[in-house]
Formats: sequence, C-alpha cells, structure tokens
Amino acid sequence: GLRDDVTRRVRAAIPLDREDEFVARIEALLGDEAVAGAAAVVIGRAGFARAAVALALAAKRFPALEATLDTALRAIDSRATDHLARALRQATGEDWVWLVRALDILGDIRGASALIARCERGPEPDRHLIDALGRVTDRRAIPILFRCAKSVDSEVSDLAVRSLRAMTEKQPEAVAASLRALSEDEYRDVRGVEIEGALGANANEARILGVLDSGRDEHRPRAVRALAELGSLAAFSRLPALAFDAVLEVRVAAVIAMGLYPIDAIGALGAEKRRTALVSLLDDREPQVCEAAAAALACDDSDAAVGALAGTLRGAALSVAISAVRALAAIAARGRETAWREILAFAVDEMRRGSERFSNPLAIEVWKEALSALATRAL
Repeated sequence: GLRDDVTRRVRAAIPLDREDEFVARIEALLGDEAVAGAAAVVIGRAGFARAAVALALAAKRFPALEATLDTALRAIDSRATDHLARALRQATGEDWVWLVRALDILGDIRGASALIARCERGPEPDRHLIDALGRVTDRRAIPILFRCAKSVDSEVSDLAVRSLRAMTEKQPEAVAASLRALSEDEYRDVRGVEIEGALGANANEARILGVLDSGRDEHRPRAVRALAELGSLAAFSRLPALAFDAVLEVRVAAVIAMGLYPIDAIGALGAEKRRTALVSLLDDREPQVCEAAAAALACDDSDAAVGALAGTLRGAALSVAISAVRALAAIAARGRETAWREILAFAVDEMRRGSERFSNPLAIEVWKEALSALATRAL
C-alpha cells in the first residue's frame, strides 16, 4: 500500500552502510520538542523499529506531541514490540511505565501483564503505576484501580479515580459492571459517581441520583457534577432547587452545572428558567455562588443576561466582577455587540475612577480582564 511505498522510498534514500548512523541521528531529534514531531513521522514512515523505545520515551517528555508519537509507533507496528520488551526488562521508574504503555498501544500483552504482576505482588502502586493502569486497555487493571481508589492517601485515590475515568473509554462495560457489583458503602468509598460521569450511555443514573438524595454531604456535589457531565435532563430540572441547598458546595456545583447544558438540549423554556435562577443568584449572600452564577450566564446570549452581568460589574464584589467580565467576553465572542459595549463602558468608568479604585489589587485584576477582552476584540 501507500505506507509500504513511502517506507521503501525513505529507506532507499539512506546508504545501506549508514542506516544505523541515520537512525541514531533521527532518535536524537526526538529530544528536541521543536522537531520531535517531524522526526517521529519519518521514523514511522520508514519503519525504523529500533527507534520505538526512543518514540515511547519522547511521549513522556512532550505530552503535547503524544498523539503524533503514538501514530508513528503504530506505523512501525509489531516489528517494534521486541525492542520495547527488551528495554522494559532493563527500565526503571517512569521510563518503565511509558514502555508498558507503548507495548499496550501495539497490542502486545507483555507490557500490561508485567504491569499487572508488579501491582499484584507489590505494595500499594505508586502514582506512576496507577497512571499506567489507566493507560492500558487490559481489563485486569480495573480491580487494582478500584482498590487504589479506596486509599486514604488522597493523591493515590485521586489518581486512581482519574485512571478509572480514562479506562471507561477503553473498557466501559467492564468498568460499569465493576461499579454495579459494589455495595453502597464501597460505591461511595471509590467515589463511584465520578466514574459514572465518564461512562455515558453505560452510566447508572438512578444510582447517582440515590447518592444525591441520600449520600453524605461530601459526595453530593460529586453527584451533581456527574449528572451534568452525563447531560441528564432529569437532573437539569432539579438544579434550580439544588442551587438553594443547605450545603454550600452542592449549591456551587448545581450553579456551575446549569451553565453546562446547551440551549438546544433544554429548549427555550428550560433556558428561561435557568436564566431566571442564575440572575437571582447574582445577589446571593455567598460570594462563591455569585461567582458561579456569573460564570454560568456565559452560556446565555440574551439581553437579560447581558444586562444582569453588566449590572454585576458595577455593584458586586470584585471577585464576582471578574467572573462577570469573563462571561460577557464569552458572550461577546459569539457576536453580541451589546456585550462588547458593556465591557468597554466598564473599562472607561474604571479609568475615570483612577487611583482610588486601582489601589486595590483585585480591582486591577478586574480591569485587566476587561482590557484583555477588548484586546481580543481588536484583533
């Protein structure tokens, strides 16, 4: 095919007695972020299997190039696996993790099997191993990640939950089945609602609602966020009431969640109810709620939303004004001229107030946000 033709042409351009030297030079370029992507493309197209280890470790150094490097690795295909497996036997620390990941990308079970074995026979996996468990596709990683999610060490549990969420993209049914097998206490201990939020169609919405209605206070905000992530319309109808919940974190989560629903999902009536609730919350007694309400109104292009945010610029706490400027800038970026005019008027007013206003560092930050928005408009 085309790839084989490209491979032959690239290889034909290299003197037979200098291929090792050429590959060494290309590998060296993988250490320079500016050219690493181009070097990876050459390696992949030419099928330089011996460069697979350098590709795998370059992905560790340059996360932004991960997709390009992975594509090159797949282009080499199974010819790379023996090189990676040999390097894996000698590697330590984070390098070991990235070699495991590379083998898994190529469908070679040796990487995941080594990872699973290390996690099962050793002490609690460290953060590098937990991260690797979330990167492989082997379902045997799932029970280990659930065990780590119960850790009393918040860094370990956070990373395990994050890895389980990543695993939902590769093994959604297996993760969902593992969640269903948990008791209610276990489900809360592993922060099951956060994992459900990433499951999409495989999520158990009823169970998330159960945590929201009867869970401990620290779990209820997570349930709100999970329902919003799923785009649950049943949950959306409950958000305005939750915005006045007794628990502040639940209130903030509900207000933020309201802004995540697109208008075409909730309809004109839903958008109007949301706007009414959010505008009223701009004057809430809790600054965190006011800030969240201003931020959430960024999804609303209506005159009422623009007017409410403009009023907030001049009458609210400065921390709320920052959210209001950012929301107006987002609305203006979608073509609402009135939002640009409100930001401009605010910036001019702030200049007129002079040194009295700008003696406050937070006031300066609000003004900078306004100028930043106006600069974007000028460009």
